[in-house]
Amino acid sequence: MRKHHLAILLLLLPVAVKPQTPDERLKLHAEIKSQRYCEVDDEIFSLRVTFRIILINASASAVLVSPQIDPMVLVSQSLDASRKGRHEFEIHPGDVFPQPPPSRAAIQKELAERRVIQPGEKFEAETLEAALPTAKTEQYSKLEALGPGVHWVQAAISANDEGTGEFLSAISQPMKVTVLKYPKTERCR
Repeated sequence: MRKHHLAILLLLLPVAVKPQTPDERLKLHAEIKSQRYCEVDDEIFSLRVTFRIILINASASAVLVSPQIDPMVLVSQSLDASRKGRHEFEIHPGDVFPQPPPSRAAIQKELAERRVIQPGEKFEAETLEAALPTAKTEQYSKLEALGPGVHWVQAAISANDEGTGEFLSAISQPMKVTVLKYPKTERCR
């Protein structure tokens, strides 16, 4: 199991990461609504985080967002690193603990349910739970999972410009997360 996690996490490592560049036409404020630790195996936990977000459309045209916000999570070792776009991990939805691909019907339903946010409007929502791998044993290196201590996370989401179809990205302010060395865990599906 460890080799499987290592292979996935190595894909997430920022080899030559360019700083994320949010689009000025979208403003994103996020706060951590909940967090819990889940058992994965003998060597790794999963810190599950849900964000409460407020997305503000500062553009001149309407944007479309999915009704289920599944954020990319940017994790940095310090506040300064976070502000400079230097990340330990960039965890894309479904990368760490993959789910089967959605059915064609599920994709069509999501497209039909997209929300339209007009210029100047705010969209408030709760994100889907993001999974951050955290080390259970000291044999795990910082390249494989988050170690105990303080980390800084940012939520990143995208929206479509309704007129052009262009993808716009929004990144929240950095938020402090403390990874516990011996967390209370639960069995999660």
